[in-house]
Amino acid sequence: VTPPPAKLLQMVRTQFVTSVYKALSGLVENAERPVKMGDEEDWALKPTVPVRSIDAASSIITTDNVDARNRNIRMLLTLSNLKALQTDFVPQLVSNFETAFSVKLTDEANTIRDVLGQIDDRLFQSYTNPTSATLHSVIQEGITAADWVPTTSRPEQVKPYVYTTMLTLVLVHTEITTTIPVQPGTSLPSTSSSSAQANPLLTSVLTYLVTKISTSLLTAFQSRPKYTLPALMQATLDTEFIAQTMAQYVTEEASSIQSQIYLELDRRTNNEARTKLQAELGEMRGILKRLREHTKGEFACFRKVRSGVKGTTHT
Repeated sequence: VTPPPAKLLQMVRTQFVTSVYKALSGLVENAERPVKMGDEEDWALKPTVPVRSIDAASSIITTDNVDARNRNIRMLLTLSNLKALQTDFVPQLVSNFETAFSVKLTDEANTIRDVLGQIDDRLFQSYTNPTSATLHSVIQEGITAADWVPTTSRPEQVKPYVYTTMLTLVLVHTEITTTIPVQPGTSLPSTSSSSAQANPLLTSVLTYLVTKISTSLLTAFQSRPKYTLPALMQATLDTEFIAQTMAQYVTEEASSIQSQIYLELDRRTNNEARTKLQAELGEMRGILKRLREHTKGEFACFRKVRSGVKGTTHT
């Protein structure tokens, strides 16, 4: 068989890469553009199996319509599709092309991979930034509020902003796990819960947000000039409650930021308060244990799992 002319082969290579770019451009446009009235039907996924089918798992997605008006849902579905393109479909397409034409697409494959990564980062930031900004405001306002400093010598509750922060993360967890349910037998593990493994996208998002929360805590605590013993205890309770509840999503970066928090608190207190704080640590551990026990139902979705796949870390 006579091989195709070099010029024709180059045209085919160029068209292949262009086609991939067009597909990726369409994904981004569908994720980011506002949906106009009448466009929703384009997103509707029609049932392909009876609702009463015995194999319910096969109809998890197909029996529900995608709410195209919800920007977050569009972002999440696109991020999930991008992950599949990165790990499975694009490498297979490249491999098929190389086999069919007996050529290597090393440069083109690297470029496509870079573009996929850039789009993934862009959409990831677009999805997480609004929540990150909300969490920052909640934390900043909570810690700088006039009533943040305890009125008792030994605080026994975390402040309300902590629960607002945690419930925001619960909503994120719910949004991701209900938008992208993982079917048995797929390459993705099931969603993170007390009885299931972690979803890579869920893990990536929560890991990122926990790191942002740590940074917001550090910034807010730095805004106060000094800390009495009760204030030190309150800051410790607030920080540790979040850190312990979200333990499986705490990265080395987040852990380092949390260490910085305690250094900043230490700089803003006196020797007497430092000494007394050490004596109170045992009691504070007991308070934290009781608080976590009382809220284990609300935050059960964040329980550490024994096994799972960590998602891509975004910074």
